[in-house]
Amino acid sequence: MTLAVVLFGLGSSDEDIVAEEEEIVEEVAKKVVFYELPEMLVNLNTQGRKASYLKISVSLELENPNDIPRIEAVMPRIVDKFQVYLRELRVEDLNG
Repeated sequence: MTLAVVLFGLGSSDEDIVAEEEEIVEEVAKKVVFYELPEMLVNLNTQGRKASYLKISVSLELENPNDIPRIEAVMPRIVDKFQVYLRELRVEDLNG
């Protein structure tokens, strides 16, 4: 109901709407934490053509900051899964 009031402004002044929107943004911001994976450089699947590389940065959105140690414990596995997937991409897959 609060969200409907914020979106449509039913029975609220502009100041009330802005205050409610700020509360929602703050509430959402408190609930998530971002964890940066190490930057990755992978060789793309070029099937005999000139070598092409992809440099990528990935940020994971976590609901709980207490999950960070769990992420760090399996970091080699996470990076490996990304690299296996990314190495199979072709340059054409990334166009557009």
